Amino acid sequence: MTAYPYELSKMEDLDLIALERQARAMQAQALVESFAALRRGIAGLFGRGTAARTA
Repeated sequence: MTAYPYELSKMEDLDLIALERQARAMQAQALVESFAALRRGIAGLFGRGTAARTA
């Protein structure tokens, strides 16, 4: 029975590692999406600025 708590602890550690990896992947994806949105916003701002000047 002493092997069971060790196995359970090992499984929990692996689950925590998997959760940490998923969290980091989600953070990275959110950062990528935020930069893409910022780039679109800046492009839209410059696009509207030139259209307003020509009109």
